[in-house]
Amino acid sequence: MEFASCSILRAQPFSTFILPANAINTHLCASWPSSKHNLSLALPFFSTFPRNSTFPGKCQHCDRFTAFSSISGSQDQNPSQKLAVLLEVDGVLMDAYRLGNRQTFNAAFRKLGLDCASWTEPVYLDLLRKSAGDEEKMLNLYFNRTGWPSSLPTSEKASFVKKVLQNKKIAMDEFLMSESLPLRPGVEEFIDDAYNEGIPVVILTAYSKSGDEIARSIAERLGQERISKLKIVGDKEVDQSLYGQLANSNEFSSGMDEQLAKEAIKAEGWVLKGSLLAFWVSFC
Repeated sequence: MEFASCSILRAQPFSTFILPANAINTHLCASWPSSKHNLSLALPFFSTFPRNSTFPGKCQHCDRFTAFSSISGSQDQNPSQKLAVLLEVDGVLMDAYRLGNRQTFNAAFRKLGLDCASWTEPVYLDLLRKSAGDEEKMLNLYFNRTGWPSSLPTSEKASFVKKVLQNKKIAMDEFLMSESLPLRPGVEEFIDDAYNEGIPVVILTAYSKSGDEIARSIAERLGQERISKLKIVGDKEVDQSLYGQLANSNEFSSGMDEQLAKEAIKAEGWVLKGSLLAFWVSFC
């Protein structure tokens, strides 16, 4: 899970991360994927939102929320007024990729008539480890080990892998939309606690691997009452933001968005990388 302060209400004089108790020692932070097929959220992490931990360093405490300040600020102000919680959907609201990746790979194999290709959990975990989560590498490793379909020309291996991934995505989308797939245990309580402590909660659907529409439908499972207390930011909100307008403008070079990111992060005191945070600086 990824948390960060941003100027959701207005720019603050210092930047923070906000974390649920014990999240420091988990792999809940969602990194910006190096490729669209990289399972950056498939690393091991707790299946529920943990509690009760201490965090070394300069901290502010707000009950079960712990904020790490990268720039010194006033210690006598209410920390909840300087913090915000940013939640991604993939692997945070719903632990779908850890639960569903293997079975949606197998669904794709069946769809293509590859009945002999069925990944058990040990096989899947071994491929995941050796490929560092890259789905294309997982498929290549597997078929190099067990043999490619006999009717497949060598020159068409790359297109075959892409076809498997396309079918796997379709199966994953269907899996995500399943009514039986639950939200992660504790996420509703976590959001309620943040709201009750005056900490704004934002759900990011624009950066979901499953797409904004599916991610938004997952977020809506929180219930209308809870949804009314938080903010959902998707593709439309990104495009309408100042950052989105500048990044999509033909008047700027292709590298302008990265420059905007660096300047915005520098101005806000961030010591982080990635356009996601730069977007928040400009959006809020």
